[in-house]
Amino acid sequence: MNKKRGININKYIPDKDELFDTLIYDSKVKVLNEAITSDYQKIPQFGAVALCTEGSAEFSIDTRSYFMKKNDMCIFFPHMALKASDRSKDLKVYIGLVNVDFFKNLLMPSSVPLYAYIRENPCMNLSDEELSTIMSMGELVKKEKEREDYIFRKEVVEKLLEATYYEIAAIYLKRNPIKGTDDSHCRTIFYKFITILENDYMESRMVSYYAEKMCMTPKYLSAVVKKASGKSANAWIDETIIVNSKILLKRKDLTVQQISDMMHFPNPSSFGQYFKRYVGITPHKYKNKE
Repeated sequence: MNKKRGININKYIPDKDELFDTLIYDSKVKVLNEAITSDYQKIPQFGAVALCTEGSAEFSIDTRSYFMKKNDMCIFFPHMALKASDRSKDLKVYIGLVNVDFFKNLLMPSSVPLYAYIRENPCMNLSDEELSTIMSMGELVKKEKEREDYIFRKEVVEKLLEATYYEIAAIYLKRNPIKGTDDSHCRTIFYKFITILENDYMESRMVSYYAEKMCMTPKYLSAVVKKASGKSANAWIDETIIVNSKILLKRKDLTVQQISDMMHFPNPSSFGQYFKRYVGITPHKYKNKE
């Protein structure tokens, strides 16, 4: 494969008011072939669906390595950390960028456990028919979005985007049936909790901190998160802190002491014990390993 460093996709993100956009990532296109830092980059407030039609690529999501090849689909959520590494010369990927707030209001009983599952399994291989369907729907969304003189453009785009969401969800659920909850109140609380956690994970590791921000008791928040996602609030907090600690430890310009301070641990020793409990090695060993 052709050795390249990370590609900065931030410049291609649509305005926050846009619902959908499509770009073709083609390694032959000069502007998309620019090499930048190989550090992890946080995805801002948008989601993305990447469909590979040619070639292959290697990249990491939240420090986990993935290999994308023809007919693969990868889903990215806000605040995930990406790092591109290798890619083939013939790589071609279609990327749909989406304002994820739109999807949080959709009534789908299994949306929360599906969200949790996709975070753990963001990439899957599609059949030719599945790939063609998703790409066709994405192109239709883009086409309708560009009809600026059409009075119902926004409404049509929203419905097409909703249909695309259900099509992708159906592909995941077909391969991995997930039992979901039909409690919309639980879904709303869960997504609000995740949003606050993704922004404030450096501030506190306590469920009580997030419960107070949401004007509810820690016990109630824990029960709702567990019911909605199958995983406790504490587990979501610990997982988020560990993933982001790993990302920071990969940076050469930050010491373990500095990262400990950033994460609001009382001292590096406390941070080291916490990190080793979940990762199995100390922050120093993790930072120094290849």
